[in-house]
Order: sequence, then C-alpha cells, then structure tokens
Amino acid sequence: MLPVLQWPEDGNNLRNPRQMSLSCLGGAFLFMAEMKNKLLLLFLLFCVACSDMGTNPKEEEIPETVSYKNDIQPLLNSGCVNCHGNQGQLSLATYAKTMKGGKSGKVVIPKNSAGSLLIKKLKGEASGQRMPPKPQSPWADIKIELVTKWINAGAEDN
Repeated sequence: MLPVLQWPEDGNNLRNPRQMSLSCLGGAFLFMAEMKNKLLLLFLLFCVACSDMGTNPKEEEIPETVSYKNDIQPLLNSGCVNCHGNQGQLSLATYAKTMKGGKSGKVVIPKNSAGSLLIKKLKGEASGQRMPPKPQSPWADIKIELVTKWINAGAEDN
C-alpha cells in the first residue's frame, strides 16, 4: 500500500493543494482590489490631464445684437485706449469721444462700416499704419466683424 501524504491543516502550508488554492485566490482578490484602486486613480488623473478645464478657447460667435457697452467698449479698452485715451488727437475712451472723432475727422460713420476710418485702420486699408500698430498683433477677424456689425446697425450707445 502506498503511503498517504497528509499535510498539516495549519493554514500556512502552501504545498497543501486545498490550502494553496484558497490562499492563491485570496491573494488574487487582494491584488485585484489594490489594482482596481490604482487603476481608478490612474484613470482619474488621465481624465484631469486630458481635460481642458475650461481653458481651451471656444470659437467666438457674434451676438445677434451688438452692444456698445458690453461688446465694443471692452474691445476698445483692451486694444486702443492705451494710446487713444484722454490724451492725444483721438480718444476712444467713451462713446461720445469715439463718435466725435479726431484730427482726421469722424472714425465711425453709423450704418457705413466700409466708410468708417476705424474699420479701415483695423483692417490696414487706410493710409498710414494699421491699428493697432506693430509690434502689436492685428485684431482677429471676429473682433473686426463685431465692430463692423455694431457700426452697420447704427453705432448706437447701447
């Protein structure tokens, strides 16, 4: 008769097939739980890294009604008033001063953007240098289109 192999049932004998299968499964489950947490953390970090977090510029749209106060004056303040503020020959600091014009005459002709010196200067089509002058970058087309729409709508102080 063959001798029967018996392993002690102390729970730590990895050579015992009955205990080995249970301990391997338990270890596998623990490993999977740890990996699940790590993979979840890695996935979350990936999502945050790939997100633009609202910083990616969206394509701008021209509003249906262009407002001087909300649309035009902020553009003039950010790109023109540094040179064309209260000092100098032309002031674009307020609606009244913009409509008054300067040494060269009126810069905005309501309902006539093609004849308005402001649009010609922004596009670089008027005599002299384009506005804003170099080394500043020219205005984006969408900004010029916004001012054009405001002028063609009557250049109102709204």
